[in-house]
Amino acid sequence: MKFKTQLLHSSSGDPQTGALTTPIYQSSTFTYGTAAEGKARFAGEHSGFIYSRMANPTVQALEQQLAVLEGADDALVVASGMAA
Repeated sequence: MKFKTQLLHSSSGDPQTGALTTPIYQSSTFTYGTAAEGKARFAGEHSGFIYSRMANPTVQALEQQLAVLEGADDALVVASGMAA
């Protein structure tokens, strides 16, 4: 498959909102239904987002897109401040 075709067809949009393209999430923090859920996420027992410097939906979508384009299983994207 050509690069542009892969780029076009490798994104499925945002299943939570129904958006055709992934929105840019500008939130730095995320809420939890209960304190127990928050504790489980911080302990790594449940998946989900905690703090945007660690991970957020926009970065996760970019990582998935890059992995597809590179033919890799996964990709890692970091902010230059965290990578320095």
